[in-house]
Amino acid sequence: MNEYLQDAEIIEEVVPVDKGLRFANFLIDLILFYAVLFTGAISIGVIAAVLGMGNVFEGLEDINPLVDRLFTLLFYACFMAFQEVISGGRSLGKLITGTKVVTSDGYKPEFSVLITRNLSRAVPFDNLSFLGGGTGWHDKWSDTTVVKK
Repeated sequence: MNEYLQDAEIIEEVVPVDKGLRFANFLIDLILFYAVLFTGAISIGVIAAVLGMGNVFEGLEDINPLVDRLFTLLFYACFMAFQEVISGGRSLGKLITGTKVVTSDGYKPEFSVLITRNLSRAVPFDNLSFLGGGTGWHDKWSDTTVVKK
């Protein structure tokens, strides 16, 4: 066992939360993501205008929709990874619902596991992977699950 896991809180019985709670986490995190995205874009636009840089977003309306979607997915994955890395496996949605991410054996995930978990979110249709009977792809590929704290 490495030093990271020696100090980590261990969940004795790993019982994944239900899909309804996972969906609530997703909605809260998605709302926060778009709020941060729009606030950041408005701030950049205002700062650029004040500095006389003109419209820094000019030409973005012509971007390929697939490229736009992939960039947004990647940005969302990085946003989620940042939240979970700095809070030890909890995003805002998980903080509100009283849940957290743990490894399948109940340990606090290491940095590399959280990065893998969240970069897996950038795979198109990852959210739809929860519709089947099992876990979602980003949990399966990172060997993690979400449990009650």
